[in-house]
Amino acid sequence: MKNLKNVSVWMIWMLLSVTGVKAQTVIPSKKYITQEVKNAGNFSAIKVLGSPDVEYRQSNNSKVAVFIYGSDNLVELLEVNTVNGVLQVNIKKGVNIHGGERRLKVIASSPSLTQVDIQGSSDVSLKGTIKGTNIGLNVMGSGDIDAENLNYTDISVAVKGSGDIVLKNMKVDNVNAEIAGSGDIEMKGTAQHAILTVNGSGDISAGNLVTTNVIATVSGSGDIECYASKQLSARVGGSGDIEYRGNPAVVNKEGRKDQISKK
Repeated sequence: MKNLKNVSVWMIWMLLSVTGVKAQTVIPSKKYITQEVKNAGNFSAIKVLGSPDVEYRQSNNSKVAVFIYGSDNLVELLEVNTVNGVLQVNIKKGVNIHGGERRLKVIASSPSLTQVDIQGSSDVSLKGTIKGTNIGLNVMGSGDIDAENLNYTDISVAVKGSGDIVLKNMKVDNVNAEIAGSGDIEMKGTAQHAILTVNGSGDISAGNLVTTNVIATVSGSGDIECYASKQLSARVGGSGDIEYRGNPAVVNKEGRKDQISKK
């Protein structure tokens, strides 16, 4: 048995040597450059894996532009590709960047944006006014999404993990926001209809999102703060609270009604 174990270890070592599997640790230099991603295809969605940051602006024309900013010895380690209309951003496999304070950033623009997905610790900033019909913002992990000014018909927002989503000034007809974890969602602006759901310990802060009709549900220890001007349907099935602002003519309470109150 001992000889068999030694042979197995030797075979694994030989396999790794032949295939060249080796983790590469890179220390960022202090020289920063901006490099254009040439021949970037048109995209309307962004998917980030890992820790690279993304800064996005909607272009005023039909042009697409993608740049990588970071230490000069790091930009080549970032994989940026457009696949089926999705801008995919990821660190090359087998690379470990030492020094988290010097992070890579992708600066991108396109005519439209319909989806942003983060899987990891990336920060995505949506700069300026961005308009469209539908958009989905999803964080899975500890990453963050920050948007300055969104003007859409429908917005879907979801956090699964400890990440945060902050929408500073949104104008929308319908918004659906959901937390499954310890992350937070903050929204400000105006909306006609809002569905707010917390399944975990995270919080939805929408007291400054002036909304006509709101459906709010808490199934955990998290809290929801909302604003309803016409109608509110609220349900608490855990230890969390729902606080509402505004003066809705209709208020329907279900579950633990004592944990639903006007702020």
